[in-house]
Amino acid sequence: MNKCKWLILLALFSNAYASTPAVTTSEVNGIAYLTSKSGNHTARIGLNTAWGGSIVEVSLDGINYVNEHDTGRNVQISFYDGNQPYTNFNCSPCIGTWGWNPVLGGDKYNHGSPVTSVQLNGTSLSITSTPLEWNPDDKGGGANVPIVSDITVQQIVTLVPNEPLAFKIHTIVTHMGSDLHYTNNQEFPAAYVGSQYNKITYYGGTNPWTNAPITSKNLSLNATTTYYSEKWSSYTNNSNLGLTVYVPSQYPIFTAAQIPGSGGSGPFGDNSNYSRQIAPMTISPYFTFSSDFYLIPGSISSARSSIYSIEKTLLNSDIAFPLANVESPSPNSILNGIVYISGWAFDNVAVSAIQIFVDGILYSTTTPTTQRPDVASAYPNLAPLYSGWAMPFNTSSYSNGTHFILVKIIDTSSNITIYPIIKVLISN
Repeated sequence: MNKCKWLILLALFSNAYASTPAVTTSEVNGIAYLTSKSGNHTARIGLNTAWGGSIVEVSLDGINYVNEHDTGRNVQISFYDGNQPYTNFNCSPCIGTWGWNPVLGGDKYNHGSPVTSVQLNGTSLSITSTPLEWNPDDKGGGANVPIVSDITVQQIVTLVPNEPLAFKIHTIVTHMGSDLHYTNNQEFPAAYVGSQYNKITYYGGTNPWTNAPITSKNLSLNATTTYYSEKWSSYTNNSNLGLTVYVPSQYPIFTAAQIPGSGGSGPFGDNSNYSRQIAPMTISPYFTFSSDFYLIPGSISSARSSIYSIEKTLLNSDIAFPLANVESPSPNSILNGIVYISGWAFDNVAVSAIQIFVDGILYSTTTPTTQRPDVASAYPNLAPLYSGWAMPFNTSSYSNGTHFILVKIIDTSSNITIYPIIKVLISN
């Protein structure tokens, strides 16, 4: 082989090698890291093994965009029960009855959730943990006694193939209890970034995946709920550098706001910015749920390019639960004659059935058949006009006294949304 051909082959080999990221895993001071080095850039994700594997770092070239002030921030998942709402949404400190609220990072006293397994496999991380209840005070615990929930969470973190700055977090959730936690909007995930990353960018138009112009605006103290058809949002500084969160499995709606604190910015400051995707979910007995989200540090343009590449590889599995509401009767209503059990429901694919149970026995089944322009307006580009439903309920078929109504909404993939039982008094 002559020298010229040898130099050409060497150059081609060198370029190919340079374009392939060097991926490594390590654990330093209780933080499990996955690091990707590609060209002149280094991207790194870090999971705190003292805080249930909560994600405390997503960085590019040494700049961490995540706020890791306490166990309740970071990037992490947490769960709620629609039948156990907060009685006081005051986080200074968080007081009142907090119901069922497993938080991956830990509890409000900064106890970290216990980790049961940490595996570093060179090109991937796997951490399994049992989240603590955020408020232990009404569950037999307190400032010195954390309470372990009935949920386990496994996170498997990898680099996205052919995207050296993008991290995939595959999450497996298992409910170990035999009880039912009624539908609520879960945090899958909640993402906290430093307060300087207060510009939010997304695509909210009706022509996704066409590189159509994006929208940017500043976050405010008032939480805003926004439609974003490409299911990603970026939280950046004025140089358009920050963290992008992509959640392809959930509804294209997110909520974001500034979270003021006592002072300080950056990863450890008390001021931060917060976002979460709308992810309705019922946690049924021995429920298992598996899904992915993606975290990409750096520029918006680079992140959007990576997301477009990821989107082409995704399977079209339907794991989103129906969005719905039961509007009547109200809890503790006194009913007589013929009344209506009613509400609205829609799904990312389609609602197949609305089942109404009275005292645990199926009373009737219906589907959305009535116009609800208010729902269509509240959920633009998602809710169909015909999302309303109503079922006549003949109370004379039941004895006078207390009865219980339960509504299940089922989609075409058998995802079931279950609303809290409504106690009513029949008096004919």
